Amino acid sequence: MLNLVPELLQQLQEHPVLALQAPPGAGKSTELPLHLLPDFAGPQQRIILLQPRRLAVRTVAHRLAEKLGEKPGQRIGYRMRDEVRSSSQSLLEVQTEGAFLRLLQNDPALESVSLVIFDEYHERSLNADLCFALCRHSQMLFADLREQPLKLMLMSATLDNEGLQSAIPDMPWLISEGRQYPVTVHYETSATGLQSRKGLDISRLEARIVQALQQHEGNILVFLPGQSTILQLHSRLESQLDSSQVHCRPLYGALSIKEQRLAIEAPPEGVRKIVLATDIAETSLTIEGIHCVIDSGLAKKPVFVPRSGLTRLELQSIPRAAADQRAGRAGRLGPGQAYRLWSEEEHQRRARYRSPDIYSSDLCGPVLQCIAFGSSDPFELPWVEAPPRAAVSQAFELLERLKFVDGSADQYQLSRRGELAMKLPLEPRLQALLMAAVEGDCARLGCELALCLEGGAASGALSADIAVQLEQTRKDLAAAKSRRLQRDFKRYTDLCDQLRQELDVTPIPEAFQLAWLCLQAYPERLAKRLHAGGAEYLMANGRGVQFHSSNAAGITGSEWLVVVDTHSRKSDQRDRIRCAASVPDGLMSSAFGPVVQTRLEMAFNKQEQRFEAREVKRIAAIELNSQPRPLPPLREATDMIMATLRQTGLSFFERWPELQGWLKRSELLAQLDLQHQSETDWPAWNETSLLKTLENWLAPMLPAVSSWRDLPRMDLKAALETQLDWSLRQRLDQEAPTHYRAPSGLHHRIDYSERPPKVELKLQELFSLSETPCVGRGRQPIKLHLLSPAGRPLAVTSDLRSFWAEVYPQVKAEMKGRYPKHPWPDDPLKAEPTVLTKRALQRNS
Repeated sequence: MLNLVPELLQQLQEHPVLALQAPPGAGKSTELPLHLLPDFAGPQQRIILLQPRRLAVRTVAHRLAEKLGEKPGQRIGYRMRDEVRSSSQSLLEVQTEGAFLRLLQNDPALESVSLVIFDEYHERSLNADLCFALCRHSQMLFADLREQPLKLMLMSATLDNEGLQSAIPDMPWLISEGRQYPVTVHYETSATGLQSRKGLDISRLEARIVQALQQHEGNILVFLPGQSTILQLHSRLESQLDSSQVHCRPLYGALSIKEQRLAIEAPPEGVRKIVLATDIAETSLTIEGIHCVIDSGLAKKPVFVPRSGLTRLELQSIPRAAADQRAGRAGRLGPGQAYRLWSEEEHQRRARYRSPDIYSSDLCGPVLQCIAFGSSDPFELPWVEAPPRAAVSQAFELLERLKFVDGSADQYQLSRRGELAMKLPLEPRLQALLMAAVEGDCARLGCELALCLEGGAASGALSADIAVQLEQTRKDLAAAKSRRLQRDFKRYTDLCDQLRQELDVTPIPEAFQLAWLCLQAYPERLAKRLHAGGAEYLMANGRGVQFHSSNAAGITGSEWLVVVDTHSRKSDQRDRIRCAASVPDGLMSSAFGPVVQTRLEMAFNKQEQRFEAREVKRIAAIELNSQPRPLPPLREATDMIMATLRQTGLSFFERWPELQGWLKRSELLAQLDLQHQSETDWPAWNETSLLKTLENWLAPMLPAVSSWRDLPRMDLKAALETQLDWSLRQRLDQEAPTHYRAPSGLHHRIDYSERPPKVELKLQELFSLSETPCVGRGRQPIKLHLLSPAGRPLAVTSDLRSFWAEVYPQVKAEMKGRYPKHPWPDDPLKAEPTVLTKRALQRNS
């Protein structure tokens, strides 16, 4: 791989971004960066090497420092949350993506950085994509302020070549063969392998590991989907293996540093090792002595569900590229073996690459980062793949609820609370939680609750009651079961100490504190019970949730809840509540008096075809009570009409189908103008855009409506035509007419619902016509659906000349005997167009 260094340096001099693809073990992380130091590091400049995981940061930094005969903190440093080993001597710093985001916010120009290396970029983590977009934005914004341009490099063994080159066409792409040894891949012969609907078959997996231990030399790395599976399998293997000959080591993110090192380092001489790991071992880490990999093919990934605003872990099949990464772990020291616990046929059906996290993540944190960076519109950033608009919109809504932003769409800026939140290295909900804990004079409870929510206590608890789960967290903390738990608790308490200097304190009664804190972090998840004594609730965001009988003890009697977490199965009609806090009645009356809204609401009763009005008291989507009220005068109800229409859609209007055809006609002309590079003033109209702009085109027409009963009969086309100037209206009628006049003299409706637009008519009506009829000044041929004399389909064509020459003779041969009374001339171009029979034609002549 090092033979690529001269070309790599040359390409980095000429281009702002470079991609490097090299197999596992080629030295991307632990050798190449050292060879870049002479060109990119000096007294005022340094290299940043980003790693997706904390364990990889520490391990890679130690390996790099060892090669220089040093310890981390000298020329090689590293930085992550709560742990920094760096100094003024450091020329290269290995960082987590979260630590690098804080650097970007403090120094958007990255004046002290010459090169940023994104290692293992194939993982497409949310923070990696965000950091890359902000770095590219920084390159453009601050190019004139820097003495030397900022350079970026993407590295991985399995980059999505096609996707990246589509996003950055000019990016050079270097590929190294590396020094990977051959790996023999074995598949399961059954269709499902060792997987089932319930997950892995642990007994069979255990047997497969023992078998591999007997058949192969060296150490074994087993990839498993999560901590619970690892612990279950670890217990089973420990009970039957001789610990003096084989060490079984777990490896996952929640382990202490000491426990992680036991998994990574070589075992004592004469002892073999089995490492049971999550995908934390998939990249960057070199686990000593691995010659055999057993891959479950599964991983647990956080998936954000926009409809509920909740993120949950889902068991997913890994893509083929990830399977290649995992298998490559067996070929670093010599020829290796890789066992995939699924069939080869199923392997070929899997996706090639991992779907970027940006499509399945809560974007509240990244959107807050964008605003803090000075970009209130995240879509202005040069993303490799832009985030979903629905998730971005939902993120803005939550940031407003948390009071982290001021302003409106595209003009957001950080509020005072938002500026304070950016000082806290936490995700937005926990930022809001700790601020509220300090303001409510319950900081210790807030820190314990943050531990409970972040540490995963909720996912394995027998009770959905957050109070029960919190008590377990306190016991774990008191028993010192985890240094990481104690370290995080101290981190939270230190942050609260800092917040006390910034916030005003108003004590909250102790009985209210837990529910009140949950509400500060999850304001949209206040939930009201739907039926007395029932287990079903409606959240303020409009989503229905329910308790499962197995975890509902002690909390189902509550009228009001704050739902902290849910999970769902395909068979469930509602999401199941995994964790919730009961809201005392006293807190409801004191905290929610100001946010209860009383307003007159309208709905259209389709069955009775009339509007109805109610006075409703509600908290967001939760209706507290309502009373029927008479309809207000139409002229005073414009806002309510707009709100009702946005709920029902434009299908409320009787003439909506007619308007849809009109919109399709204008859409076609707009597309034709763009295709032919003509100037166009056609508006981009569809139902979504029209509902957003009702005040512009519909509201001015409402005064002309005499009664509520006449409202559904409004002429929508007339309302929209007022938004078009006279020339466009003329063009619409001339270039996209509603009907086509056939050579027979009959008019037929043109259907613009698809492109090309189509016309149905009898074949004989087109006799004498050689060219396909068109709309849009001849730019768009019409698709002709040709019918028999009985009106049955015969053929479809958009090339009438070819139809007469190539298809018509066959149609004539088949139809002449079936419809002998109708003309089937040998030369249709010289025949008279008609819908009449031959006898009628003779009589008329």
